[in-house]
Amino acid sequence: MITFYFFNITEFQDLLYPLIELLKQNKKVTIFLFDCLEKKRQFKYYEKKELISYIEEILKINNCEIPPIFHFGQNEKDQYNHTYILTKPSLILMQGIYHKNAKWFPKIDHDISKIIHFAWGLDGPYNIERTPYKHIAMNVVRRENQMYAYQKYNSKCFGNLRTSQLLHTPISKNIKTLNSIRKKNKKICFIPERWIRSEKNKKNVIKVTNDIISYLKKKDYYVIFKKREKGWPHSETYNVINELTVKPDLVIDKDLYYPTSIIFFPLYADLCLFIGTTSVIWDLNEMGLQDKTVLYDFKQSNIDDVKKFIDNNASKSNIENNKSLHDRKLQDKNNIIEYIKSITLN
Repeated sequence: MITFYFFNITEFQDLLYPLIELLKQNKKVTIFLFDCLEKKRQFKYYEKKELISYIEEILKINNCEIPPIFHFGQNEKDQYNHTYILTKPSLILMQGIYHKNAKWFPKIDHDISKIIHFAWGLDGPYNIERTPYKHIAMNVVRRENQMYAYQKYNSKCFGNLRTSQLLHTPISKNIKTLNSIRKKNKKICFIPERWIRSEKNKKNVIKVTNDIISYLKKKDYYVIFKKREKGWPHSETYNVINELTVKPDLVIDKDLYYPTSIIFFPLYADLCLFIGTTSVIWDLNEMGLQDKTVLYDFKQSNIDDVKKFIDNNASKSNIENNKSLHDRKLQDKNNIIEYIKSITLN
């Protein structure tokens, strides 16, 4: 039995690809959803039924059987313990191996279950040192250039699992939203929100964001704004969307899209604009979208240069034209599936 542990919606970005591929190979799988955090609690904004329906639609449209899905809430530690003993997963795939502010955290018996940890960038070693789970079989590192930070741990990099979602069939919400946007007959700009770490920084971000969105609208762009999901209560404090005086046309505050909105909509946008650095830039570079990507760096950029880029933006792209890029990297992703299968045999 292979079990996927999810503590936040952002963990779907790396873990849904191996989930689908393992189900396609008829592996026995279960899914555990945990709303057990007190801070950075992303699932506070999601209903249990909403999450389960989202997973089921993704799996159905990609021709997978629906495995058992369990949801454990703030006061359901005992229910988890009971379910864990009943299912006895031999292998657990998870990203959230450490959470400082958990109301409760799932116990995992090292005599029953091995763990594959899907690491968060350079934060991974910090979490590895502090996790209660000391029996991690493998750490999956997101980028090859981050492997140096994991030298003392058993680690591998299998390529970008987030962009590999493009190899799967999109769900209806992706298609319906895209078709609705296209009916506007406007150029499309996608802006993923950067996380803000201080109130002083927030004021500057709001000023620049208002200026840029205002200019985009002047140039007749349809603006998609992907809100950063940091979880309760943090999302109430440092997100900028509620304080913008110039509003985007579409705000994505819940990423119930597959492929994830942060890689799906950039494929169809005329322009991808970053107001400050985020990891999504790395994804878009790998997808070959550099020509329609522009970064406003608060320390180095001139807003007039960004406006010139807007005036001379790259042409539209689409998922068919970019699919070959991911096909060339598909072998890397197959390697992780073969590795997971080998762990279950040992």
